[in-house]
Amino acid sequence: MIPPVEKSIFVPLPPNEAFALFTERMARWWPMHTHSLSAHGDGQPSKDVTFEPHLGGRILETCSDGEVRPWATVTTWTPGVQFVLSWYVGRPETEATEVDVRFTQEGNGTRLLLTHSGFEALPEKAQETRDGYNGGWVGVLETHYLGACQSVD
Repeated sequence: MIPPVEKSIFVPLPPNEAFALFTERMARWWPMHTHSLSAHGDGQPSKDVTFEPHLGGRILETCSDGEVRPWATVTTWTPGVQFVLSWYVGRPETEATEVDVRFTQEGNGTRLLLTHSGFEALPEKAQETRDGYNGGWVGVLETHYLGACQSVD
């Protein structure tokens, strides 16, 4: 079994606000210039990323050429508390991993815990993919998401 990627950060927002920023305003903070299908394809940042905030909703990238491509499907949805994604960005849905994001009150802010697991679904590149996400989630969360949390108006 390949161990999951686990990342934990503290953000200076209450859980409901931290959750809403992550989901409803994802395009505001997600690093589309480096972490998108467009950036890995034609080298251009994507035009948009949309998180459909409901069970069965999807995360959709509007690529630089206007094509809309799915990244994930919401499999658990508890606003302000947790969401779980079947995560298949750039791969067939049959090769999905799982991203579980939880928001817990901690003092005057929120502890966000992200657990990315299920890399066994990628038998050819499971460990390589896991290692990539282990580093990738650091920048996404600690630089981009945290920065957005610190500058919420």
